[in-house]
Amino acid sequence: MTGRGDCTADGLQDQGDRPYLPERTDDWSNEPGPNRYSHPGASGYEGTMSDGDDEPKDILLVEDNPGDVRLTEEAFKEGKFNTTLHVTTDGIEALDFLLQRNKYTEAPRPDIVLLDLNLPRLNGDKLLNKIRADSTLRCLPIIIFSGSSAKEEITKSYQLQANAFLTKPVNPVEFIETIKSFQQFWLSNVQLPSCERQ
Repeated sequence: MTGRGDCTADGLQDQGDRPYLPERTDDWSNEPGPNRYSHPGASGYEGTMSDGDDEPKDILLVEDNPGDVRLTEEAFKEGKFNTTLHVTTDGIEALDFLLQRNKYTEAPRPDIVLLDLNLPRLNGDKLLNKIRADSTLRCLPIIIFSGSSAKEEITKSYQLQANAFLTKPVNPVEFIETIKSFQQFWLSNVQLPSCERQ
């Protein structure tokens, strides 16, 4: 583990508890060919690769740590699947997105929710409970992606009907590989439900 402000062997800057990737100086949206990765705005990041599933998938990341958001974006950029990554930073904002309220009236219904537990305003476990209690949302696949590996939190998440629990690696390279493994399983091997809005 590196100290605060140190760089890892991979040249990644550590900013406290979670390392950031260094700023990209190139414009991802201008990269040629099928490996394009664009920045359509703060609400979504689109990545496409030619050898993945052609059906586009919307992923909602509920995460308040900017370092974790950036690493997740980097993993999706490197991934081979046709996805748009949407980011909300607290539980209330995520619920607004899912219910198309306030500034999210045009938000798509995500195919998968990637949910941190330690969130401001509305914690991850309470958000999960609200999702499972709502008849229009309860079929959504919810993957917990938490820095915790406490057995109590893992058990509680499954009791609240989370579909899976992943622990965030501290090492940024392992973090990105974990996200890629998540993509490979959930976007390639799993048949996802069609949760239509009512």
